[in-house]
Amino acid sequence: MATLTKNMTKEEIFQLKNRLSPFILKESTPQYTYYQIKTKECSITAYTSGKVVFQGADLSWLEPKQTNSEAQDQAGSDEVGTGDYFGPVVVASCIVTNKARKKLAHLGIQDSKPFEMRCHNQPNLPVI
Repeated sequence: MATLTKNMTKEEIFQLKNRLSPFILKESTPQYTYYQIKTKECSITAYTSGKVVFQGADLSWLEPKQTNSEAQDQAGSDEVGTGDYFGPVVVASCIVTNKARKKLAHLGIQDSKPFEMRCHNQPNLPVI
């Protein structure tokens, strides 16, 4: 189950409840909340602090859509090895900037797994 937390004003919290009112299956008011509602798709808890917690299987509809030009820099890491008594652990990480993302997209690179196979066939590929 995915969880997403957003900060909202009191007005936004109650506007959300009004928009969702046709879909509310169950409603309660736990301590320190304005409301807690359950719909077919998710549960929403609106706290008096202004935090609103969404829980459900698919919350992608709550995430703002970003184009590649708006996307933020991203960092990632991967490790190999067990690190136990018999072997070492090797960890690599990188940051992909918006400029590098555009260059990678131009080269057709979207995922490190297919790229890894290309590296085996062409050992002298440049590092971006």
